[in-house]
Amino acid sequence: IRRMRERACAISDEYFKTEEKRFNGFLRAARAYMRGQRTPLGTPAITRTTSLLLAATTPAPAPLTTTPRPTTTLPPTTTTGPEDCEGMRFYFGSEPFPGVAWRMDEINGFTSGMSKSTCRTNESAAADFVLQWGFWHCDEHTAMLKLPVRPVSRPYVGWWMCHQDKPELRHRRYFIFFAFDLRTWNLGNDTAEPLRGVAISSPRLAMTRFDPAKPPKYFLTFRGTINQVGHTTREDLNKHFKNFSKERPDVQVMLPPFPGGAPDYWHLMDTAYALVPRGHGRWSYRFGESLGCCAIPVVMS
Repeated sequence: IRRMRERACAISDEYFKTEEKRFNGFLRAARAYMRGQRTPLGTPAITRTTSLLLAATTPAPAPLTTTPRPTTTLPPTTTTGPEDCEGMRFYFGSEPFPGVAWRMDEINGFTSGMSKSTCRTNESAAADFVLQWGFWHCDEHTAMLKLPVRPVSRPYVGWWMCHQDKPELRHRRYFIFFAFDLRTWNLGNDTAEPLRGVAISSPRLAMTRFDPAKPPKYFLTFRGTINQVGHTTREDLNKHFKNFSKERPDVQVMLPPFPGGAPDYWHLMDTAYALVPRGHGRWSYRFGESLGCCAIPVVMS
């Protein structure tokens, strides 16, 4: 357990510890994906590159086509400089309409990294891709449809958080997307066609880090709400662990209503194992948060 917790800390340091690291990882994944799209004639070949980030907990989708392409091995770069841009530049597009912002609590880690990146250009026409604010509420996608058309080889890259399908946007070839789950538009079908684009990593930093060299207070923990779509994972947890802590005080699986004086979320992260059940979608913040606290995440997708 100690070795696994130490590994969790190391993974968190590599991918999530700073905003720059998370943003640089996203840039590397986006560039790799776009290279896979381009053929010598400039025609997009619809393939998918998985992110180097420890990001979504969804099953890896099959390629959308069998078009062969070379495998790109990306270096584990942790700084952004001219040598890291690999010939590709991005332009930051401002908000397409009032009310849609970088939901700061959701995309924590992008703004600082983006502002410090030397891969950014001030000329949208010269950019290989345009980072464009995406949409949170499902009716906000209409503003993205009003953006000027760009060449397919120099697309918009937008954030997709909506749990509904928007085919009029999803099928526009000059858009690719970044998301926590590339199948988030269809939660009822785990084999649905993934969005074109890349999965991104957990956006939140852990609030507390617990020393893996010291024995954790708990063996297994979870605290959260019963938010679930198309599954009963959290209801099942609540049913099977309801009175378990009476026998094992080091096992705390807590769902509403919370008893008075119950330990808070971060206190419970002083644990060997942290349950990461799916909630609204297949992906969960808890994956990155568990790693950051040096706990071993137990993914329940």
